[in-house]
Amino acid sequence: MTVFFRQRNAIELEQIGEVATIPDNDVAHLMYYLKSVCFAIDCANDSNIQRFTNYKRWFLLSLDEQKTLLLVCYTYSPDVLNN
Repeated sequence: MTVFFRQRNAIELEQIGEVATIPDNDVAHLMYYLKSVCFAIDCANDSNIQRFTNYKRWFLLSLDEQKTLLLVCYTYSPDVLNN
């Protein structure tokens, strides 16, 4: 991921991120998406959301938690945020 910084009249780009291996599971993919969004909007350290971003342990989410995850991902989808 490349992060863009603008300070006064200068522009700075910084390469950040990590290599990720996401399990072949739709829930894991949603959790990885949410983790990326949370990093971008600075909510990754929120203890209430961390359970939904640990994509390597996707199988620990209950059905109700999976439904909540889907709702949260929809809330932070680009289509919804643009409107």
